[in-house]
Amino acid sequence: TSMTISGNSTNSAGQAQLHMDLGSTSVSNNTSLGIIRFRATGDNRGADIRGLGDGTWSAGSAHPTRLAFYTNDASSAGTPTERMRIDKDGQLRILTTDTGTASVIIDSQLGGGSALRLIGKSSNDGSEIDFYADNNSTRLGYLEFNNTVTKLVSETAVPLSFYTNGGSNERMRIDTAGRLLIEHSS
Repeated sequence: TSMTISGNSTNSAGQAQLHMDLGSTSVSNNTSLGIIRFRATGDNRGADIRGLGDGTWSAGSAHPTRLAFYTNDASSAGTPTERMRIDKDGQLRILTTDTGTASVIIDSQLGGGSALRLIGKSSNDGSEIDFYADNNSTRLGYLEFNNTVTKLVSETAVPLSFYTNGGSNERMRIDTAGRLLIEHSS
């Protein structure tokens, strides 16, 4: 089975278009606007790409939407799980639906906490990379660049160490007392 979509040279847009119409003008958060579904004949679906309302629509002036990508893992034949989304603000979320301030969030494992967040900040023209524990609420440290300072921060009571040779040789350490140790670990 196949479907062909052809462009229309008399159309001002000139390219092929596929329209999915909800059939309603009432769209709110999480309203399904359309689904592209991938499946085998007579079997459960394997993957979906869904267009969803990402807030309440105001006819003709505001249409907040998101694209969500769903897949099944190797042990599942049921309803696919959301794995990635692009929200109304263009933020990319991978393996999480967290709505924090990060531009890109990469979750450490399904159902776990965020291991890494890439954040673009508008308040100080900066950006940062945050590292989290699996509970998603404990920030272990971060690397921040902005218009006034570059920071490498450990937010736990552990030293900050620098290694060479693939991590086998510690060359420098800032211990928890703030001492700078070169070629020594204590």
